[in-house]
Amino acid sequence: MLRTWQDECITTALRKYQCDLTNFLAMATPGAGKTYMAAHLAKRLFELGKIDLVLCFTPSVTVTNSFQETLEFVTNKSMAGQLGSAGQVFTYHHLSFISTSFWEIFNNHRVFVIFDEIHHCSGQDIALANMWGEAILRHIRSRASYTLALSGTPWRSDKLPIALAQYSGNPSELQCDYIYPLSRAIADGVCRTPKVVAIDNDHIGYTQSGGEITSYKSIRDLLCHTEINYSDLLHNAPIVTFIIQQSINRLNGIRQHNPRAAGLIVASSVDHAYWLQDILAIQLNEPAIIVSYEEPESQRIIENFEEGDAKWIIAIGMVSEGTNIPRLQVCCYLSRVKTELYFRQVLGRIVRTRKESYPFAYLYVLAEETLLGYANRIGKDLPSDLAIVEMQQMDTASVIENHSQDNSEEESNASPNKGDISLGVIQDINVDGTSLVDESAPEAAMIGKGISLSGQFSEELILLQHAFNEAC
Repeated sequence: MLRTWQDECITTALRKYQCDLTNFLAMATPGAGKTYMAAHLAKRLFELGKIDLVLCFTPSVTVTNSFQETLEFVTNKSMAGQLGSAGQVFTYHHLSFISTSFWEIFNNHRVFVIFDEIHHCSGQDIALANMWGEAILRHIRSRASYTLALSGTPWRSDKLPIALAQYSGNPSELQCDYIYPLSRAIADGVCRTPKVVAIDNDHIGYTQSGGEITSYKSIRDLLCHTEINYSDLLHNAPIVTFIIQQSINRLNGIRQHNPRAAGLIVASSVDHAYWLQDILAIQLNEPAIIVSYEEPESQRIIENFEEGDAKWIIAIGMVSEGTNIPRLQVCCYLSRVKTELYFRQVLGRIVRTRKESYPFAYLYVLAEETLLGYANRIGKDLPSDLAIVEMQQMDTASVIENHSQDNSEEESNASPNKGDISLGVIQDINVDGTSLVDESAPEAAMIGKGISLSGQFSEELILLQHAFNEAC
């Protein structure tokens, strides 16, 4: 049975398609059920005799598998891309390998194309688009019978325009055809109410090179007045142990209501993940599963975790977007990535509800200024300064340089098995082309970097009443 918002969105899309407008952009908060809605829209188009085939593009292999299963279940048609199939699901990364002859499919068939998390694809002009955006503009935009672009976070950290999106005004502001915000999803019981908990300490000692110790009253104070950076704190054992312990306490309390509730720890790197696993196992007596982009069986690990009742999973870039593990209800954010896009994607992993008796989700973060800013903006599902893009003219040399950098970034993050596109490593590439995983800094150099703690830890529950008065 469709949720109210899904039925509304499908009706709105069909109405637009009937007016010979072929592109539709839907923004729905992470965890709302965009995949199921898209599958039912495809089903309706098949039933109405409007399409022959479906193509779908997603940001990762994990999401690709899930999307294919949902499309096949809802439409009762094969999406395996074989003879007799009604379509196929690809990763965006696959766009680099599709032959030119493949696109002749649009010459002989009416094709519905779905773009999941379209913000990964930038560009409204071929010359200024990234690799995936260029392929969409060149081969799909004017040839598909209908397109559906989906996103839970429809903006880019680099403020470039999203492929197929419409902008208007000065400055250019994103125009969505349908919006389903987090506040409404909570009121509808579709998503859990998120609670962001910021961890701080009121007496942090910092030993300078000459041996002098200076005390700081907060993490913000420390970061503003010393050479210590946010990444250093993620490798400080006392700080990390405390934030994980608080997360464990919270999860144990939730499991009294929801026995299979689970926790996610978002790590900064593979080495960092194993260090965190040791802290959990040795100091806190909590076993944890690790899933990373280096693990060829990552999809199986995630599926086994969702089907089982293990309490903790530590992820490096693998559970940030589109991954469906509804039993996740607590998250410990220990990633070096500090973009609002990534922050919201991680939050989306724990708000997906199962109609359980305890309808809250907790995100634990360090009280770092940027992250606190994001937490206080959660009430705005489409931040105005991020939904606005800067339409810039670039000279030819800059375009060539930026495009080649995009290509080199993707090659450097690609699977060790050249040509094997099944690992989904694009999950670890930010939408602006940069890597989400920074392996450049030696782990040992960042541990114990002159930081000592002698004060009291504190928790601040970030108040989100301005967004969730009705839900709370």
